[in-house]
Amino acid sequence: MSRNAFSYFAQGHKKAKAYCKRGFGNRLLATFYQIANLLATFSVFFAPMFATSNFGFNYMLKEADDAIVEKSFDGAENGKNYFTSLIATFVCASIVGVIALFVWGFYSVISNVLTISVPNPAEASMFSTIFLVVFSIIGGIGGIVALLTLQAALYVVNKNKALGAGDVLYNAFRFVRAHGMKLFVIDLIHIVTLALMVAPYIVGGIVLNNLANSSYQFFPTLFRVLAASIYGLGLVIALFFLGQVLTAFHYSVFAYFADEVEATKFVVVYPKPDAVVGGEKKGRFIEIVSLDDEETHPLEPVSVEEEDPE
Repeated sequence: MSRNAFSYFAQGHKKAKAYCKRGFGNRLLATFYQIANLLATFSVFFAPMFATSNFGFNYMLKEADDAIVEKSFDGAENGKNYFTSLIATFVCASIVGVIALFVWGFYSVISNVLTISVPNPAEASMFSTIFLVVFSIIGGIGGIVALLTLQAALYVVNKNKALGAGDVLYNAFRFVRAHGMKLFVIDLIHIVTLALMVAPYIVGGIVLNNLANSSYQFFPTLFRVLAASIYGLGLVIALFFLGQVLTAFHYSVFAYFADEVEATKFVVVYPKPDAVVGGEKKGRFIEIVSLDDEETHPLEPVSVEEEDPE
């Protein structure tokens, strides 16, 4: 049964903590792996490879409370799986880009129209700002839906490698339409947690540097040394705990997907022309699902339902 967002949050941190407590090397490895994973998300080319790795890494954590990073890349050489992920990533990223261009373009048009039609510059600026806020909210919602769909799509494509890009995006969007709000809450909780983790060091360093710029005599040097110490302490803390926090984030999302996401394909097989019942043709519906048995071909029908001729 599906649990609430905080339950998945707690489960993710429990699994990540168990992994990092297994050894000092695990903690450092988790940090470097998750940083590489984070950097890869800004590259459409490398994102599918790490999406495959993420699936394998979290699957190992789920089954054994431990994972081998290099083993998680075993499926990355699957060409079909990689390019399906690449297409899904490109489509969702393109949607976000198109939304951003539309919002900015529409705002530019509205601003020019208001500048010409409204004689008072203050009123024109106020109305332009209102339109920008409204369309930014609408565009932001559309962009969030696209990004949530991408999250689900990268899970679907690795759960069932037999699916094409269209089926992957269909299953992902169907999930987001039904469960997207909870996925958004899980993401938001982890983002806030990460922000609270790094904010004291960043804010503390900025404040101390500002004090150094406005102080006299030996105080600037003192404040700059303190700021550098704060930044250094933050880097040390991140080295030991950032990997654990990001691992918890990815596992929480993975656990939620494992409970709710479907990776299926529905195919209608039409009957022969002479197979007519009551003046209408009757077909069969075949559901293709992801199978754990490697000896069975992933496209082999696992359930066949005959339509009731009556």
